[in-house]
Amino acid sequence: FASAPAGEFGNIGRNVLYGPKLGATDFSIFKTTAITERVSAQFRVEMFNIFNKVNYAGPGTSFASFAALGLMSNTRNGSGAPGLGFGEPRNTQLALKIIF
Repeated sequence: FASAPAGEFGNIGRNVLYGPKLGATDFSIFKTTAITERVSAQFRVEMFNIFNKVNYAGPGTSFASFAALGLMSNTRNGSGAPGLGFGEPRNTQLALKIIF
């Protein structure tokens, strides 16, 4: 690979480089309990990336940082919030929801 001259496009096609696949298995279970005739409570357990699969980000593609070209040195983060979104490590959340 080489950089194209300034102001010109290169001759490589689109989508010729592929990064690693993204995969995660999520699981949830919940129990709804009636409190009165019109009010109920729902307890939820939600687990994200239950098998704790590592999801690497794509390889470096910048010629400016030639030392990192083609290296995968980061993980994916889908939302910018640590612990939430795709690509994050295993995470569990508990919730109690009142339905009326």
